Amino acid sequence: MEDLPKELEKEIKKLCQPVKMAKKGGAGLFLINDFGKVKPVGWIKTFIALISLTTFFITLLTFLLYYLYSDLKIEKIKQTQKLVAAEKKINTLINEKEILMARLVISGNNVDLTNNKSNTKITTNKNSKK
Repeated sequence: MEDLPKELEKEIKKLCQPVKMAKKGGAGLFLINDFGKVKPVGWIKTFIALISLTTFFITLLTFLLYYLYSDLKIEKIKQTQKLVAAEKKINTLINEKEILMARLVISGNNVDLTNNKSNTKITTNKNSKK
């Protein structure tokens, strides 16, 4: 080298040292074509992760909807049973009303309606004035 002071030589050596590149560790996915050209295909990892995440959420949603559907199914059965019981009660009351109306028509003015379930008597008179 030229006659440079030692400090200047040290600075030049520091600046001229090669920069060390950090190596990426781990395995990678590569696509090798017929001609031997190697291409990294990192997008496949992203695609696989996205598909896995989507599958997980769809499975979770499936279990949630099944749980909700089973509860609704049980509730539907209970509501159907209540509906059948109410329809039977309505039919019973309609039949009882028809019987009472028939007794009213047959008896004419003086009505003595006796309810089989209770001992209540109802008497009416059409000619009575209020």
